[in-house]
Amino acid sequence: MIFQIMVIWLCWSGSLIGQTVTGDTIRVSDNTMILKVWGNHYQRGYSHGYLLGDKIKLIFQEYVLKSVFYNNPANYQIVRNYFISNFSVEDKYLQEAGAMIRGMEDAGISIYDSTLQRNVDSMDILMVNAIDEIREINKCSSMSSWGNSTVNDPGLNGDVVITRLMDWQTHFALVENHLILVSIPEESDEQNWVSVTYPGLIAALSAMNQSGVGAFKNVGNPQNHTNMHTFHPVLLSVRNGLEMNDYNQDGECNSIDVVQAIRDKYQFGSSVIHLVSKVCLDSHALIVECDNEHGLVTRDVLDNTVVPGENLVATNHHRKLVNPVYCVRYNEIVDSLNSSSDITRSRSWSIMAAGGGYSNNNQMMQYIPSTGTLMVATATVDSAAYLREPYVFDLSDLFTVTGTEEFPVNNQQDLVKINFICIPQNHTYQFIVELTEPGWVELKMFRINGSLVENICCANLNTGQYSFKLQDKLYNSGIYFCSVQMETVRGHRMKQVNKIIFY
Repeated sequence: MIFQIMVIWLCWSGSLIGQTVTGDTIRVSDNTMILKVWGNHYQRGYSHGYLLGDKIKLIFQEYVLKSVFYNNPANYQIVRNYFISNFSVEDKYLQEAGAMIRGMEDAGISIYDSTLQRNVDSMDILMVNAIDEIREINKCSSMSSWGNSTVNDPGLNGDVVITRLMDWQTHFALVENHLILVSIPEESDEQNWVSVTYPGLIAALSAMNQSGVGAFKNVGNPQNHTNMHTFHPVLLSVRNGLEMNDYNQDGECNSIDVVQAIRDKYQFGSSVIHLVSKVCLDSHALIVECDNEHGLVTRDVLDNTVVPGENLVATNHHRKLVNPVYCVRYNEIVDSLNSSSDITRSRSWSIMAAGGGYSNNNQMMQYIPSTGTLMVATATVDSAAYLREPYVFDLSDLFTVTGTEEFPVNNQQDLVKINFICIPQNHTYQFIVELTEPGWVELKMFRINGSLVENICCANLNTGQYSFKLQDKLYNSGIYFCSVQMETVRGHRMKQVNKIIFY
């Protein structure tokens, strides 16, 4: 078992310049963070901006302006004007993006940009959320497997698994700021969903919802823009299909909701969107192929011509919308499947790493809808994601909101110092607690749903250092909360909640 510890306040609460922050963060590693936001679209956008405003600004200035537009404000303005004139976005996303800017300001982040010589606004945020269509780079690949192809894996037993490589520029502002964005809407017609993304990106590039539907976009071909319509960012269309409880109102949430959400809008760019669903229709997986010139088709296992078994493969070319072209990654993945179409979770990962793994692989992930298991590996400045060990998450854990109880605190945070020590060789995990005043100390571990795992200490302790071992057998992979509460003999009181991720 591997762990990370994050000493972060459990959640933000209270009034901050008239607006409550309904969000929470947890650091997974040096370059990967979880952001959980809840409430309506405005509240979620505000919390996103308030909690991650510095990272949003960094990505906008260092990646978008400097890398994509070469710090040329005139070129940027041309694209922005085109976006404003030709794209339409729902009011809920305008509110969310505007609230993100407000949250950044309230957090003390300057939204003025010296290159543009103006304040960044909601239109800048929304245009960045369509950057996959504005700057089309032939990257990303994915493979889904189910049925007879996965029946021999006891962890799948015929259920669908998808492994996906998200490839893009390995810019430092991106690879140092991977984000798992967890959205918990309060709107009655929406549902929880999670996105593997970057700060400021609220669209659904690699995303899954609570109903067990997953959507993963690859950039497609050809990339001609012959038809002029009022366009809609395709990844916001995907979000509509995932976030709504039942987009097409047929009584069930499945992949067809996402298909319909894309079909209801016009696309500017070319996309290959790989969909999987816990609910089996004709197939557990299908692929949407769409572009500006040819419209939209869906591709499923019946359209396979070279892929054996119950498997679907997507790279960066259409295979049904237009005639397929040669793709070395597609061929390498197919060669592996031709050697055996039987797929396990580990073999799916290995095939994609070998056939699709390149130096610009920013994120690699695997999703199993039936169990809600999500594995994510993230690139660093010197290593592609497919070469790195993945983190494992349970979506039911991510979708849990844990509140805080009211407790009077006298800002005595220096009363207790806590370190969490791991000795992997003998599976020893212990807290080192140092007290600066004697008093009553309670140290407890909770699951993310609030249930008590272990009562580590409830005792009067003198000033000094103490060691408390955890019962390792009580802990599985997941997110836990460590609560320390103290009242000293002099009447000082404090409470702190820390987060620990066990892998």
